[in-house]
Amino acid sequence: DSKQKAFQVNNLRSQTFQPETAVIISSSWIPTHPSTHMIDSVLNSTRHRLLGLPSLTPIFITVDHLPVKKMNTEERQKRSVALDQYVYALYTKYLRDTSIHIVTSMEHWHIGGNVFKSLKLIQEQYPSVEFLYYIQHDLTFRKDIDHTALVQAMKVHPEVNYIRFKLHAERPRFCGGKNATHIQFASRNFSTDTNLTTVETGNLYESAKYSDNNHLVRFQWYLNIIGRLGQLRRAPEDPMQYQVGKGKCRELGLYTYGYPRDPPVLHHLDGRRTTG
Repeated sequence: DSKQKAFQVNNLRSQTFQPETAVIISSSWIPTHPSTHMIDSVLNSTRHRLLGLPSLTPIFITVDHLPVKKMNTEERQKRSVALDQYVYALYTKYLRDTSIHIVTSMEHWHIGGNVFKSLKLIQEQYPSVEFLYYIQHDLTFRKDIDHTALVQAMKVHPEVNYIRFKLHAERPRFCGGKNATHIQFASRNFSTDTNLTTVETGNLYESAKYSDNNHLVRFQWYLNIIGRLGQLRRAPEDPMQYQVGKGKCRELGLYTYGYPRDPPVLHHLDGRRTTG
């Protein structure tokens, strides 16, 4: 039938496709499980808001295990069932999508461990990958992001290793004081009001802040950074921000998307506080 033919065509295309960019979306138990609604929203946002991201870009959805030591038997059993049903629902929905890979953990590995596992898989299976988006399971993009322009800006400016997308309005923190280093580039912007795409000046500024919220990185840099964490069972942002505080801001190559006073570009679906 038509679905089978489409699957075969995509499968052949994916076998010859040499991706430059990959995506990791991390997920863990939330009260809405086994529903996949939240991860679906994040996946749709990733595919439609990142302008120029190829349709065959490999996307790794990680599913962390429960931190079983922190809950009683009844709670652990209830959440385990919901998490298992969530994984089954993911496979049911995306098994025939050749660009999506579901990576489950049999232990609680937190963000660091699950990301590192996926990084190693990407390194082995997609050696052409140079750039990577890390995305959390309840953070969608509010606006279009010109992926093509961002990658080109990173190619032109090798000092940029990490681009953070803001979740909240914030007082900017610059490397080395009050003045920021800015990098500008031509960026496409699509207006839903006029259905027109315009070209505007995009901006990145050097920032003294590292966050596990959605970001774009150089793949090899990220693999090295995560691999050097030592203790993987934690959120990378804590030890990374510690390094920033030790004066390694410029050395790390941390930048933030947009201008310092721009509004946030991420929307928080708040997985921990949303119920099904």
